[in-house]
Amino acid sequence: MGKLVAITTDNKEIECHNIKEGDNGLQLRNEENGIVGYIPYDRLCYVETT
Repeated sequence: MGKLVAITTDNKEIECHNIKEGDNGLQLRNEENGIVGYIPYDRLCYVETT
């Protein structure tokens, strides 16, 4: 899988390699499965593959 980019409602872009869905938002993770960000569902626009 390629890199992913999560786009927030305020147009912030966060690159990651995979995501883990939680009850209230997405955990954005790097290649080593470390957390690089978190976006609550109400702040998430979409996630796309780059």
